[in-house]
Amino acid sequence: MSENIDNGQDAPKASKMRFGVTSETKTSNNTPILVASKIENDPQFPNGWKFPICRLVNVACNPSFEKKNLDKVAIIDFIFKDADGRQHIHREWEVDENDSAADKKMDGLNIRVAHIYSAVFGSVPQGGIGSDATSFADFYTKVALAFNSELIVEGDKQIKKYSRVNLFIKLTYYKANFGFPLSPNFLEKVVQGRPCTTLAINTTYDKLQAATASSGVPGMGAMPGMGAGASSDDLPDFDNSFS
Repeated sequence: MSENIDNGQDAPKASKMRFGVTSETKTSNNTPILVASKIENDPQFPNGWKFPICRLVNVACNPSFEKKNLDKVAIIDFIFKDADGRQHIHREWEVDENDSAADKKMDGLNIRVAHIYSAVFGSVPQGGIGSDATSFADFYTKVALAFNSELIVEGDKQIKKYSRVNLFIKLTYYKANFGFPLSPNFLEKVVQGRPCTTLAINTTYDKLQAATASSGVPGMGAMPGMGAGASSDDLPDFDNSFS
């Protein structure tokens, strides 16, 4: 004969919460900044493309970032946001000194950082930025300091100068990666009364839609920035040219 055992505890009630992570689960709440859109007869955009406006809101260095393969490397993130809260994270990685294209990749990295700095502040300091660095961790720390030490006073607070500078931004796709083109120009300071002239779209090279996996939203990628996982190994070599 079977016996009913009463341990004095009520059976757990089924929760109404929706548990479980699936392929449909969002991996980020950050919507990417939009790509340029075609426009005609607009004196502000004489090149025929309207570029979104954003601001650089943070520059952050991580000297010991853990990659998917558990290797630790230095990185630096440049975080941009537009007025609607859309975001782009541009991430620079270490360049492997044993790479046969290491010099080209390092040139590209330096030029991108210089372009971002110049777009915001006007020109690179006479003494350079991080010229005396002894490692990527040291270099990225000094680059972040160069950006973050430029302050302005608003009321009784000191804030980062770059956070008050409006910028036109150019974002494109390389396969599924979404971010800045490998070489400038991709930022231009917004100046009242002056048209946007240094940014342009060459449809032969500048792709405005993902060639592979996409978010399904036109003009938006699967990732909120090139820094969301694409290392320099996933990108073509920099060719020392400007677009």
